[in-house]
Amino acid sequence: MQQENIFVVKKGKNKQKSPSV
Repeated sequence: MQQENIFVVKKGKNKQKSPSV
């Protein structure tokens, strides 16, 4: 369950860092 949490956090950070994909 920890790996999924990291995936969500990484995906969320990637979306916020690059809103213009």
